[in-house]
Amino acid sequence: MKAYRWKKDRKINAPGAYVGLPIDVYHGDPVEGRFVTASSLKRAARSPAHFWAQCAWNPDREPPDVDTDALRLGKAGHIAAFQPELFDEQFVVSPYEAYRTNEAKAWKEATLAEGKLPIKQAELDTIVRMAAALRADPEARELFKDSLPEMTFVTRDEATGLWMLSRPDSTPSSNARGLVDYKTSANGAWEAYGRAAYDYGYDIQTVLALDNVAEVTGELRPCMWHVVQEKEPPFVVSVHRWEPDQIMFARRKVRDLLDRIASCIETGEWPGYGPAQRLVTPYYVQRQMDQERNDAA
Repeated sequence: MKAYRWKKDRKINAPGAYVGLPIDVYHGDPVEGRFVTASSLKRAARSPAHFWAQCAWNPDREPPDVDTDALRLGKAGHIAAFQPELFDEQFVVSPYEAYRTNEAKAWKEATLAEGKLPIKQAELDTIVRMAAALRADPEARELFKDSLPEMTFVTRDEATGLWMLSRPDSTPSSNARGLVDYKTSANGAWEAYGRAAYDYGYDIQTVLALDNVAEVTGELRPCMWHVVQEKEPPFVVSVHRWEPDQIMFARRKVRDLLDRIASCIETGEWPGYGPAQRLVTPYYVQRQMDQERNDAA
């Protein structure tokens, strides 16, 4: 696979695979023209108003937070386990327990500007233990073997003209092995993580990555693997595979989101949830209501 080195002094203006793109630039304004990422499409799935609030071409945008606990823990755990030689290049242990003072805030801003993520000593201790558990899992080791980490894949949607960016955690050298994302979770059990995956919009992230990689390389990978690690001891690892029917369903969802964003661009209107409607009944309450009706019949 041919990959381009990201150049700091210019925006991306051609489809392809790019290496070296910092995460803050990826979530900032990395390409010439309007674009979407999995994160922005997840916001669009909530409402166009949420998409627009952090949209790169919105002059009053809310800046995205690229230094969340989940991002630090997830990225650091993966690198510490399988690319320890890169850890010091991307992370630095913070001398501060909190960022309340001007001095601490300035240090954090300077660290992020250098393309590094700050972590606290307590976080590092957890990361070291998580990395050891991750390396000990044979399925995880196999999935991350012979892979390229955090490449940025850029394509352009023909129907809307929007650039589409994706950044899988790991791109195996063999297309037959699919793509791999590393996730941390409070609960990695099969059903619990399945619910969380859809709640967090990982279906959108999955299909965007698979389709972008296919467009760039010319080959559609068969699946996406999620290597999921719990954030509390004993840091259990579970491996989940996205299947073709799930991917096809998500692909239709992404298509609808792209078209809706294009429509909002055309009208200049970014609505929220829409007009008033009947309160949505949670499924477990609906079951109880249905049971009462059946009992009364």
